[in-house]
Amino acid sequence: PPSRIILTMIDLRKYHSIFQSYWHLNRLAAKAGYETLSSRLRGAKPRPTWSVPFESTLRIMAMGAPHEEVHDVWQIRQPINDLARLPQPMRVKRTQVIAGLAPAEWVDDVHSSAERIVLFIHGGGYIFGSPNTHRLITATVARTAGARVLSLDYRLAPEHPFPAGLEDAWAAYWWLLTQQVKPEQIVLMGDSAGAGLCVALMLALRDAGMPLPAGAALLSPWLDLTLQSESILKNEATDYLTATGLNAAAQMYCDGFDAHHPQISPMFADLSGLPPLLIQTGTAETLLDDARRFAKRAKEAGVAVDLEEWEDMVHVFQFWYLIETKARQAVEHLGRFVRKQVSGATATATPSTVAL
Repeated sequence: PPSRIILTMIDLRKYHSIFQSYWHLNRLAAKAGYETLSSRLRGAKPRPTWSVPFESTLRIMAMGAPHEEVHDVWQIRQPINDLARLPQPMRVKRTQVIAGLAPAEWVDDVHSSAERIVLFIHGGGYIFGSPNTHRLITATVARTAGARVLSLDYRLAPEHPFPAGLEDAWAAYWWLLTQQVKPEQIVLMGDSAGAGLCVALMLALRDAGMPLPAGAALLSPWLDLTLQSESILKNEATDYLTATGLNAAAQMYCDGFDAHHPQISPMFADLSGLPPLLIQTGTAETLLDDARRFAKRAKEAGVAVDLEEWEDMVHVFQFWYLIETKARQAVEHLGRFVRKQVSGATATATPSTVAL
């Protein structure tokens, strides 16, 4: 029947796309592996603790990052979308929903409890990313935290610049409350730009007199879109995240708004009244100083902050938990933070810095 033929053609296109992604990834992996081994034979090693697999995968990421002026958002999106098309065999249940204004995905592990909810807001410079690109993290957090993870597919710039993403995050949080979820059951979590959205959401909730979540975990947060952090240039040689890419993303997201706006760059906001924060960053990443500067300002505002600095790790290193011990340990810390904040434990910890 014609309908069967159409479905067969769709399946063939799907598998062809997956095959192309595998082929492209294998080519990059071969090149990255060769460059890693060649550099080590010459005695060059960017960081003494990096394993060959870890360094090779970083080189793959660096190959897809923009190093020249970005003229089209698809210069950044396409390499990530190619990787996202690869199958991700996870022992999790995925349920598609509309969370207020935007699509979202519930990610449930066999140990997930409906008493603990993580609202996860993905990174990607506000211009790329989706629940698909971040399922490695959301599935792992569902396990380590014993929580249901709601992964939000918010609108992206440049098609939908500020404040579209923040509006979607607000609507998703409100939607959870309409599902009989209490604020004290919710922990916000996000990486990079998603971490920035988490803070912007909490600021908006606070200013509107809305109940705040139990806490927030910020992974390699991007909190200053004016790009004033010195580590952006200092650590560019060891990270895959480039100043060129950050600058392009900031311009697309701001779209005429001043980058100092506190809901665009929470670094410049009044941070008083925020719930407890866990911030994870790597000492080899470009956004290291964003985390340090923000933790200092939050501490001065009376917020309980745990800043974890993971030695020699790069931007959102938690993605590498399958091959990097520190990444596995960091994800376990995320799980413990969620369990602690939702268990009703009183957040009495003083702000701290942990070198790991």
